[in-house]
Amino acid sequence: MAQALTTDREEVLALLLGDFGGGAEGEPGKVARVWAIAPQRRAERREDRVEVDAPSLADAAARAEALGCRVVGWFHSHPRITVQPSWQDVATQQLYQSMEPAF
Repeated sequence: MAQALTTDREEVLALLLGDFGGGAEGEPGKVARVWAIAPQRRAERREDRVEVDAPSLADAAARAEALGCRVVGWFHSHPRITVQPSWQDVATQQLYQSMEPAF
């Protein structure tokens, strides 16, 4: 959360690294356990947009692998605007969930 407080002028983004647990034995877990975050560089320079920079995403995946975990989610800030997800936020989440339903 400290990353979200680093600026009130532009959106910030980070990936959540961890695993999924909480499922019955032999069942996939439904609770994301976050062990670390991987702040991401912004590919989009408009203050009201945030998009993951591809090399930064690759670095996060490598960091997750080194920690023995995976990317389990993401967050970004909405400084000076509503806390509700934008249409773009919803589309991004749908894209991620199409690749990994638990995301």
